[in-house]
Amino acid sequence: MIKKFIKSLARKVLLSEAVPTGRTVELLRKTDKSFLSERPFYFGLKRMRATGLAMEAAPGTAETVLNVLSRYPKGTAVLDFGCGQHQSAYLKNFGFDVNSCDVLNMDIPNFTQIDPVNSKLPFADKQFDVVVASEVLEHVESPWVVLSELIRISKQAVIISTPNTTSLHSRKVFAKTGYLHWFTPENFSYHISPIFAWQVELFCKLHNVKLAEILGNHQAFELPSSAGKVLDLAEALVFVIFPE
Repeated sequence: MIKKFIKSLARKVLLSEAVPTGRTVELLRKTDKSFLSERPFYFGLKRMRATGLAMEAAPGTAETVLNVLSRYPKGTAVLDFGCGQHQSAYLKNFGFDVNSCDVLNMDIPNFTQIDPVNSKLPFADKQFDVVVASEVLEHVESPWVVLSELIRISKQAVIISTPNTTSLHSRKVFAKTGYLHWFTPENFSYHISPIFAWQVELFCKLHNVKLAEILGNHQAFELPSSAGKVLDLAEALVFVIFPE
């Protein structure tokens, strides 16, 4: 108990705290406190800490996705692709009509288990208004096949998030080790496909869909959010794609 207290105190002293923006504060206020946790993340080369939504992603990632989703009215049909254990619950808390899917069998309502061998998803064309795939594509062997399917089944938007392979911190790690941040050998059991922003841009151009925005997880906090610095500063990137 004493060790835990000292460790917690050291983190608070050594790491700067990222303060949520007004919109993020509003999201967190509406969220069940059991979904919140304090974790570190990188802002460029600086290591910081923040309290945010519990998710297997850098703090601010889920908040950025929810900030994008807040543009859509309650009742919007959302597919939570690669839902895991937590995300669908807080998507429902914000009033969306949520369907969930994953390769693992999750005991949650409106759930479809995906066959990882079958490249075609068991959903109709344009079945959902919005499809969300948070921190999923880097886990699959054929991310561009999956993204094509997500676009096929989406009517209005596809929102994906993934670790930022070209952040200042990731480039520093690569210069020292030859590996990208989050794609080191110890991560290979689950992070197998690094996604680069230029790949998403080229994919959208080749498939005649619109890449509307590239956002960073740091934009959920009161930190510099200049569009030109997103690729340098953000530890995670959020892409908003319009199918038509």
